[in-house]
Amino acid sequence: MRGLRRRLRFLAIATVIVGAGQCVTGGTTYRPSVHPLGWNARGELLFIHQEETGGYDWREYACGGSGVYALRRGNPRPALTGRAWCGTAGGVAHTTFTLSSDARRLFAVPQYDRGDCGNLRALDLERGRWSQLYRTCVTNLAEVAVSPDGRAFVGYRTCSKRWGGGEPPQVRPPGCVAPPDGRMRLFAASGSGERPIGRPGHRDPVWSPDGRALLLRGQADTIVHLELATGAERVVAHGSDPAWSADGRWIAFIGDDHASRRPRVSLRIIRVNGGGERTVFAHAYGRTWNLETRANGIPESPLWSPDGRRIVFARTTTVAIHSGW
Repeated sequence: MRGLRRRLRFLAIATVIVGAGQCVTGGTTYRPSVHPLGWNARGELLFIHQEETGGYDWREYACGGSGVYALRRGNPRPALTGRAWCGTAGGVAHTTFTLSSDARRLFAVPQYDRGDCGNLRALDLERGRWSQLYRTCVTNLAEVAVSPDGRAFVGYRTCSKRWGGGEPPQVRPPGCVAPPDGRMRLFAASGSGERPIGRPGHRDPVWSPDGRALLLRGQADTIVHLELATGAERVVAHGSDPAWSADGRWIAFIGDDHASRRPRVSLRIIRVNGGGERTVFAHAYGRTWNLETRANGIPESPLWSPDGRRIVFARTTTVAIHSGW
């Protein structure tokens, strides 16, 4: 990692949000989202593009150009789109994603579903087929992340309401009883062997490359390192969106200095042991706190390249469009 500052290059995948976060067209909204996933065996960057539309229920995702794309040079190519992405999965909004270590499977949990049950799905990216790994109709699933080898996952069993479509628009499983300790759970991929981990309120779990630890977002925007075998915890940094380097020695994350005299959102790196923190990209957004000025150009969702020499991240671009009525 010597000379990392000089060798790092950045690829920005832009998400366009129209009209201070939304493009209003005939009573509907259009809000695309981009989520970097990882690299496949061809050396292509895989990312998800989802087109979100809806008037009555904005959590309904349109199919359109939504799906998984691959990017190496030039324009991205569709890797899996259309019915293979939307139709087989029932047209639901998947908001939690994990790419397997061999980049052949994509694990996803729908936030929006037409049923009252929590589902963990796997998508075979080569065959374009969805399969169900785990389903529970006792509680909802939230904050789910699957281990790199696909053999385990972490998440909350919760009774909080979730968008379900129809009437009522929000649902929870009948007779739902969540664990009283309010802690995250570690499961085998089948949903068996459940045990509590971490502290109540931990969220946004990210697995280490070797599957032995998690990065979690704790109170006051702390990034917490949790050893799964021992339960030992320590604060690594303050920020959000942590991402491990492939060798497990570095963490990239997003820091927000909104309280300083020159507010900015920055992409930072730090060693797993908490040393060597530095900023590698920064975006100043001024003191006006509204969606349009704060969102325009901020980095998010960082992802390390396999060789540790690049960090990919998404940037949001805001474009104001005024309709003629």
